Amino acid sequence: MTANIFAFSRFKPWQLLLVVMLGLGILIYGYAASFSHKSLNLNCQAQLYQPPFLDATSSSLHHSLALTVRVQGKKVNLNYRYGSNAKELASINYSGVVKNFEIGSMTYQFDLAQANVKMDLLQTEFPEPMRDDVQRSRAALIALGTMSLNMQIVDINRLDDYTLIKFTPSDNLWACSSR
Repeated sequence: MTANIFAFSRFKPWQLLLVVMLGLGILIYGYAASFSHKSLNLNCQAQLYQPPFLDATSSSLHHSLALTVRVQGKKVNLNYRYGSNAKELASINYSGVVKNFEIGSMTYQFDLAQANVKMDLLQTEFPEPMRDDVQRSRAALIALGTMSLNMQIVDINRLDDYTLIKFTPSDNLWACSSR
């Protein structure tokens, strides 16, 4: 019985330390890998308002911008929708891959390789809130073939069901629901 208890005594201290460190490293890597592959589904809404000097009865005060973020494994899909009076006028759907996830800063790094634009045929031009995004993404996709984007999870409040996310380089900040 005493021989079984002291079976580890034939190992040197550095060997035991190496085994413990290896085991700890495998556990930390497994935790980080499992966390980075979780799915993320967020729905974000924004109401757009005109400056106060314009006609307050205008229907354009009822414009909205919505964002849906879907991360499933290594795939990502971002869908921006612009609408007026509950009617969708235009949308941009980005798809790509999750290049990296930094657990310390809660930041996803996306490489978006495709952007599909849909617009209501009665629209004569692309709505202003989305025009800059279309031009920026078009330039990046033509020049580089991909568009890099970081999304940081700034705050998560499960009780009130909101997740605050920030995109860089645009510095857009969204408060989203996970329902």
